[in-house]
Amino acid sequence: DEVDLSARDQQFRETPKATSSIPDGNYPVRVEHVELATTRSSRRPVLKWTLRPLVPEYSNRLLWKKSVLGSTDGLKWLKHDLSLCGVDLDKLSDLPAHLECLVGVELQVTKRTREDWENVHFNRRLQPGAARVSSDDPAF
Repeated sequence: DEVDLSARDQQFRETPKATSSIPDGNYPVRVEHVELATTRSSRRPVLKWTLRPLVPEYSNRLLWKKSVLGSTDGLKWLKHDLSLCGVDLDKLSDLPAHLECLVGVELQVTKRTREDWENVHFNRRLQPGAARVSSDDPAF
């Protein structure tokens, strides 16, 4: 038996695609995972961050941040991000030994989208457990 779906054609055309993306805004997050890898195209080292939002409406979603370690500007932002997380290094080669120190850190971040590119900026470190608020809270 064939199922006739034609009665739903108009509704299907008018229905927007679902998105799993978290809307742009400020969010409290917890660092879930951090790993060193290389970019596909240039093979430059990159630090990949996996972040879990600490607001109920997005707690089952993730944000990602990539810190490319191939330019002075990229290294400047990496130092900023690591320092916010409590990791201050003398040498970049010491980073692998400190990755576990980053897991569990809670931060306030800003997520912005330009065209198809999503960017996550680390704003400040939060006290553990202090981030149990709604993203609608004006403090964020």
